[in-house]
Amino acid sequence: MARPRSGKFYPTVFVNGRTRRVHCLVAESVLGRPLPSRAHVHHVNSDFNDNRHRNLVVCQDAAYHRLLHRRQKALAECGHADWLRCMYCGKLDAPSRLHVTRRGNWEKAVHRSCRNTYMREFKARRAS
Repeated sequence: MARPRSGKFYPTVFVNGRTRRVHCLVAESVLGRPLPSRAHVHHVNSDFNDNRHRNLVVCQDAAYHRLLHRRQKALAECGHADWLRCMYCGKLDAPSRLHVTRRGNWEKAVHRSCRNTYMREFKARRAS
């Protein structure tokens, strides 16, 4: 079995001399072709042992897979999938109330008040 970072195990099988993850094989059988090289398979209900085809989503890359996880987490915590987390205070809020900076696949969101407080404290530490 393959070990993801969480310390749990993804179910695997031995096929044609290779160890393969079961969820990838299920996704390939539904697609009718091998997965693209950068593709990731997302478990909708977050149970990595539930490999039913209706529980799997094929993501074109890791960035889209991270986006699905972020939106799932926000929906579970506050009921709004599109809300973002302030990198300073850690609270979820509507994107309209946050300053959002995007660079490629990287994104950070901050409340202006949190950023101002952080910068005041940072400058005070540097001055002393």
